[in-house]
Amino acid sequence: MITPEVFNAYRTGIAVMDFEHWHLLKQLDRAYLANSFEEAQTRVDEFIKAWALHHEHEEKLMREIKFPGVNKHMEGHARLHDIYARLRNDALNGSHTLTSAKAYIAMVEQLVRNHIKLGDFQYAEWAKLHLKPPELDRLGVGQHLNF
Repeated sequence: MITPEVFNAYRTGIAVMDFEHWHLLKQLDRAYLANSFEEAQTRVDEFIKAWALHHEHEEKLMREIKFPGVNKHMEGHARLHDIYARLRNDALNGSHTLTSAKAYIAMVEQLVRNHIKLGDFQYAEWAKLHLKPPELDRLGVGQHLNF
């Protein structure tokens, strides 16, 4: 479960991305707390769609600010999306149990957290070092969001 205290370790310092990351992790929490396999499956599918939209948004921002690692980061997004889909098929199409759905959700949550810490932190640090104040303001760098 993601709490504001736990999320502090995943803050990139770019408010627009932190806002999206927070809501995606909360979406995984809601999926994990589902009361039935069907509900979990629906929430997982909603998460996958939302995560794809987040990737599109993040990639657009990276291109706009000319982040030199954008192509590698985009490749990482594509790999994650493939992993989510493959794991979803294995976990949710197999036993059709709430336990299997929760195992999938827990794996995906760890992948999301790892991606933020390993990939998004690099992008955020580069932005903080290379962008001019108007660009930093547009991204919300230095703004602390309360969740």
